[in-house]
Amino acid sequence: NQHFEFKKSAGPEETERMIKLDRHYLAAFSEWPSSQDVSYELAHFLLEKNRKTEAVEAFKQHWTRFKGVMKEPQREEALRNLLY
Repeated sequence: NQHFEFKKSAGPEETERMIKLDRHYLAAFSEWPSSQDVSYELAHFLLEKNRKTEAVEAFKQHWTRFKGVMKEPQREEALRNLLY
């Protein structure tokens, strides 16, 4: 998981590259079930990098796209993050 690997050590250049990569992946594979994890990890990563406006939008997109297929406790956590 690239977010976990680079969470603390990613510089600005690596951060931008990871965000772009995730966004390209989500643009291409948004309907795939495996994109649920990428979508959620991207939202958390943006929040950790203090990119709050982008994180809020990413959490909204995640909720909108996956609310119908999420199981508990992920569904509750996703809703909590959306409201946070």
